[in-house]
Amino acid sequence: MPDEPAADIQAALTALTRTEARTHVDPREPLDLHGLHLTGAQLTEADLAHANLRGTTLTEAHLFRATLTAADLAGATLTKANLREAELSTVLGLTPMQVATTYTNEGTELPSNVATSSGPATSVN
Repeated sequence: MPDEPAADIQAALTALTRTEARTHVDPREPLDLHGLHLTGAQLTEADLAHANLRGTTLTEAHLFRATLTAADLAGATLTKANLREAELSTVLGLTPMQVATTYTNEGTELPSNVATSSGPATSVN
């Protein structure tokens, strides 16, 4: 498997996840990226609200300041994904084990069921 998406795939991801591009999308038709291999994808500030990301491989993906409101992350692989300052407070299917393998910071908004008592989950080293 490649370490990052091909240039044309990355360009399509960027176009599909820009906030400006998502304003005209019917919320009943969420972005469906389930099961895709998106290792190393550049999704900084992406709008992934309500996206189906079940089983998606997001290893080393850049999701800095991404909006994942009500996105489904059940079974997603997030190893070494950058979730710093990402909005994840209402995501579905996210587990503490998934978050433990990611990079987070105090600006990462996690669901209450995965947040630690001292704030966001511990980041990988």
